[in-house]
Amino acid sequence: GADANPAVAVRIRKWYQMLQVLKKEADSVEFVYLRPAAAGSAAERHPYNLEIVQHQAVAGLPHYYTMSSKGVTAFHEGNMEFVTLEQFERDFFLHKQLMRLRVVKQFRLWKAFRLWRRWARRFRPQPEVPLPPLT
Repeated sequence: GADANPAVAVRIRKWYQMLQVLKKEADSVEFVYLRPAAAGSAAERHPYNLEIVQHQAVAGLPHYYTMSSKGVTAFHEGNMEFVTLEQFERDFFLHKQLMRLRVVKQFRLWKAFRLWRRWARRFRPQPEVPLPPLT
């Protein structure tokens, strides 16, 4: 999973450390921009694989975040959603726990197997029926 990928773990650690700093400085007006990291493998594609970037890096992006001492705002195609730092942190830990469940970890494998099995059954060669003799 994402925990096993060192690059993802480093990105998460960086924004999580910033979250802790911002929680301690409740009156701070400082904030950071976050964007979804470029994801190659399935393990890298999850909602908390975020990287801290400069404003220029999010200009024109359809999906990015800001994190301040008040909370995290997600911007997605012109819409925005705000959650407190505590809620964002809680959601992150819940996501992490869910990803550790066997059923979630093996979902992609099971889905691929089910699709293959359905395809194999649909296109299974039919037994040949002998033709009746010509009389």
